[in-house]
Amino acid sequence: MRINQFLLTMFTGLCFAFAFPAVAESYDQKLNDARAIVVASNYENSMNLMMANLMPATEENFIAGLGKSFTGIGLLVDIDAKYPGGRAAFGKRFGQIFSELFRKRHKQIIEEAARLYANEFTAAELATIRSFMESPVGRKMNEATPRIQQSL
Repeated sequence: MRINQFLLTMFTGLCFAFAFPAVAESYDQKLNDARAIVVASNYENSMNLMMANLMPATEENFIAGLGKSFTGIGLLVDIDAKYPGGRAAFGKRFGQIFSELFRKRHKQIIEEAARLYANEFTAAELATIRSFMESPVGRKMNEATPRIQQSL
């Protein structure tokens, strides 16, 4: 009986030892394909466009938020008196800083997007998507998408 348990344990261990490298390699390939998809889809440009479209509202909401507290109102009075261009210019500068900080995180965001794609799709699906995204029609679609989004 002990020999059977020992053999079963050894067999199970060997199966895991051989299976995990294949799983890791497969997931690495999925991540590589997912990264290629994210890059091919002009994700970084899409994020920049999104930020550019959101910035006016973000700047306005930042200033409006300050105006909702007693301390913030005092800060706005000081900004209007001392900051060149007042609260509107201060809001714009906040938007610039916010956008710069967001851009610094592009690589991290792209990596997270790749991980999410890799978890959502099979290796075969990712390979198919990547193949399309890197094809002439896929590249044309990716070049047109920001213009279409801007028009919308």
